[in-house]
Amino acid sequence: MSIESGRELQRTLERTSLLTEALCGLPAVATLDWADLASEAMASIGNASIAVTIICSIDGGGVIDTIEAVGVASHSDQVESADLAGIRARADRLVALGFAPDLDQLGQSPLIGPAERLLGGRDWRLGPLGKVMGDLQVGGLLVGVGKLGEAERGRVLMTLIAPTRSLVHDHHVQQLGATLPLLVRRTLLAVGPVSTGTSNWLTEREQQVLDQLSLGKSVRQIADSLGRSPHTVHDHVKNLHRKLNASSRGELIARALGHLPRGTRIRHRGADAIEIAPKPFASQTLRLTGTEAALNESEVARAMNRDAV
Repeated sequence: MSIESGRELQRTLERTSLLTEALCGLPAVATLDWADLASEAMASIGNASIAVTIICSIDGGGVIDTIEAVGVASHSDQVESADLAGIRARADRLVALGFAPDLDQLGQSPLIGPAERLLGGRDWRLGPLGKVMGDLQVGGLLVGVGKLGEAERGRVLMTLIAPTRSLVHDHHVQQLGATLPLLVRRTLLAVGPVSTGTSNWLTEREQQVLDQLSLGKSVRQIADSLGRSPHTVHDHVKNLHRKLNASSRGELIARALGHLPRGTRIRHRGADAIEIAPKPFASQTLRLTGTEAALNESEVARAMNRDAV
C-alpha cells in the first residue's frame, strides 16, 4: 500500500466513524425533518456530496408504488437552497428506479453500487435516479437500497449520494456498504415496520416538548422554558401520546430514547415493567415462532410469580 493510499484509507475510516456517530444520533422517533437529518449524515460520504433519502414502497420491477418521505442535504458550498428544493421536488415525483432489485435478496443484504453498474452500463444521467440531480455538475451517483423489515415486502429505504468534487470511488461504495445497514435499523426504530404516512410524525414543537419531557420536566416547567402556555404544552403532550401510541409518561420517554421500538408497549405489574409487543397490524405478517412465544409466556409468568410473593 502506497503512502497516499494509506492516507486515503485513514481519512475514509475517520469519516465512517463520524458518520456512524451521526446515524446513532438520529431521532429515535419519526419527525418531519427525519429524512433531511438522515441525508445530512449520509452527505459525508464522498467529497462535498449531495445526499437524498427516500422511504418508499416498490414492486419487483423497480416501479415505485408510494413515497412516504424524502430528505435532501448537501455538504457542498456550491449547491444553493433552490438546487436542493429542485432535487426534493424531482425525488418526490420519482416513479421508478430504472432497474429491478431482487426483493428477496434485499431482505438478506442491501443493494449498493454506482448507478451505472445497477443500470447495466447505461448512462446513469439518463435514468430516473440520475434525472433527480437535474443539471447539477456531480461526479457520479452512488445508490443504496435497503429493505425495511418483512411486514411489507416492497418497503425500502433508498439513499442517493452524488459527490460534487470527485468521482464515485470504491471506498465510497465500501463506506456506504458499512453504514447503510445501520441507517436501515435507525429508520425502522423511528418510523416502524409498516407504512403510516407522515401525519403521525412529530412536528418541531412536539419534538421540543418531548425533549423537555425526557429531562423530567413538568408541563408547567416546559411552558416556562419554551415561553408557551401550559394549555398549549398539554395539547402537545396529548398529541405525543397519540402519535407515539404511548399510554404513560414512561413509554413516551422510552420511545424518545430509543429503548422502546415503535409499536411495542410496557405492561406494568407492581414494581416490574415488562416490554410487550402489540397485536399485529392487519397488514403485518410477522409472527412469533413457537419457541419465542414460549419464552415470552415464561417471562410473564416469572414476573407474575414475583408479584405474588
